[in-house]
Amino acid sequence: MPTWDEAAGGEEFPCTVERVPWTVPLTTPRLTPAIFAAPPGWNVPFGETTAREAMLARSPELSPVLLTSSNSYSEGKLEMSLEEYIWEHVDGNGSGGGEVGPANKSNANETCSSFDRPYLFGGNYSPAWEALLKDYALPPCATCADEDNVAVSFGIGGSGSGVSWHMHGAGFSEVFEGAKRWFLLPPEHPPHAHPNQTVADWASKVLPELYSGAMRAGVPGGGGENEGENEGEGGR
Repeated sequence: MPTWDEAAGGEEFPCTVERVPWTVPLTTPRLTPAIFAAPPGWNVPFGETTAREAMLARSPELSPVLLTSSNSYSEGKLEMSLEEYIWEHVDGNGSGGGEVGPANKSNANETCSSFDRPYLFGGNYSPAWEALLKDYALPPCATCADEDNVAVSFGIGGSGSGVSWHMHGAGFSEVFEGAKRWFLLPPEHPPHAHPNQTVADWASKVLPELYSGAMRAGVPGGGGENEGENEGEGGR
């Protein structure tokens, strides 16, 4: 299986998502995706709080964590300590085992099934997690002003991780450490992906054949970028 950097496509699939100036309030709602480059210092305290070593230090209070498979429906559940998850599935890129359910592998071999990639992405609502997420500064958009109408989800993943193709309403995605690539398709252009196929595997096998002007291949987002249709996502 290729590395995620190779699977992501590099310059072969350049980003075509519009970059929009950061204004207050942000120019939302929008009919098309956009990338907002946050100003210097934006959410730096939260980024420091959620850095790798800081999260390892807080593992006792944040554990156990609930993991799901990274397939399109987040099927399968698995519990372990946050420290174990980081060591085995983030640093170890999923080599530590821990399948979360039976995989239908008709379009994904055993090494690239989403069931072999348990993923921490939301679903943890203990008081310690709620206290951690309260430090996150919401984007300055009109609909974000009402905090009762906002749901914050936090995730950690290693190279090649990410939720497979899925659909949802409007939202922001922000990267604090490492890099992440989003693949966006309009509803009339299905990704031709198996629900249990990892995005990295899809990017290496399907994307080269599918790519056309109708697809927007998002560049890897770095810390301080907000991205806000049919979506697949993956960490590098």
